[in-house]
Amino acid sequence: MNGSSYKSGWLLRTDEKGDSLWSMNYTLDSFDGHYLSGIAQTSDGGFIMSGENYDWDIRKQSIWVVKVDSLGCLVSGCNPIGIKEVGSSPKHLIVYPNPSSQSVSVMYSSRNANSIIISDNMGKTIFTQELRNSKNEILLDISNYSLGLYRVSILNKSGEILMSKKLVKY
Repeated sequence: MNGSSYKSGWLLRTDEKGDSLWSMNYTLDSFDGHYLSGIAQTSDGGFIMSGENYDWDIRKQSIWVVKVDSLGCLVSGCNPIGIKEVGSSPKHLIVYPNPSSQSVSVMYSSRNANSIIISDNMGKTIFTQELRNSKNEILLDISNYSLGLYRVSILNKSGEILMSKKLVKY
């Protein structure tokens, strides 16, 4: 039997309603066939998966273990969820520290800035505030946010997005 039909492992993350948030494929190039069959969530919000891999030429079978972060990344920060950043230049909006678990500072440089919004990865606005700070900086508490990817946007008076940046809550 040739095991070449099993070439990857697949992880799908859904919300509480079952809607897809992201999915990732994991492969091993050095083996003829492999699959993932077990999964558990880890204490850091990531996942650990296990399965088997085969090398049919030498008839070798071994275990396959994959550990990923809460976004399905093998290497932290791979950001499988796409959020388009807008603005004339990324240096006009700075969000730091990023990723963060407690609070972030948002620095922006625009005379037309009127408000700031934070949207989750589904596009739902979870925070909004009018900007009245002449220092062009705001400190945001994100400690109660769920783990995941967010978009921080600066809007003008008309509600148009002047600039935006990704924010990762871990």
